Amino acid sequence: MKTALIAGFVFLFGMSAFAQTVEVRFSEQFQEQLDETYGEREGDYLSREIKKDLKRALDRSNVDVHRVVVTIERAKPNRPTIKQLDRNPAISLGDSFGLGGMELRGQAFDKSGEPITDEMTYSWFERDIRNVIGFATWTDAHRASNRFSRRFTKSIRNELMRQQKST
Repeated sequence: MKTALIAGFVFLFGMSAFAQTVEVRFSEQFQEQLDETYGEREGDYLSREIKKDLKRALDRSNVDVHRVVVTIERAKPNRPTIKQLDRNPAISLGDSFGLGGMELRGQAFDKSGEPITDEMTYSWFERDIRNVIGFATWTDAHRASNRFSRRFTKSIRNELMRQQKST
């Protein structure tokens, strides 16, 4: 009986993550970079990673929001993308690397569509080439997404607690 009860809670809490909508958009500047330099595939990848990071952070914090809208303002890969490799034979996936990161802007909304928080902007770009340790194309951008997600969730949680205290 106890196991069935625990399984029921796990199912319900797992479903709450799917009730949250995380929408990822691109700024005009970043959309141009995707079209001209990085490739559309890279935007899809970054969107999936941001959604995964945000849902994980929201679930861990038990923060209940209806919808989150995140905009990638700009992003820079650590390694060449497939499109960059196709266009420039002088670069290589293994030997070419640089400083990467990402700037994100996000806002959370309740079920009625009202903003829960002010818009939050977060930017992180690696500054020291000696710290580039990953072999993935978007290692530093993923780090920025993870940090943004945790800080944004904390901001939402704090705002919800403030609103509860004022009522």
